[in-house]
Amino acid sequence: MRILFVINGIGSGVGGHYHSLNHISRKIGECHDVKIITLGPVSSQVIERNPYFYKKILFTGLNFIYLKREFDS
Repeated sequence: MRILFVINGIGSGVGGHYHSLNHISRKIGECHDVKIITLGPVSSQVIERNPYFYKKILFTGLNFIYLKREFDS
């Protein structure tokens, strides 16, 4: 099964939801094809060190056309 996790961040990039996603994706990735995309201006070192991290999309809340292009590629 292919699974895409998308997480949005505007804070420090090290909060609890980042650590939860990091742990969950590593376990699920043992049996499935997993990718993680981050949205927003924040870079999360917790997620970017994850082996399933795919890419960061700089989404400001207004650039929807850019966001759609990134998801389509």
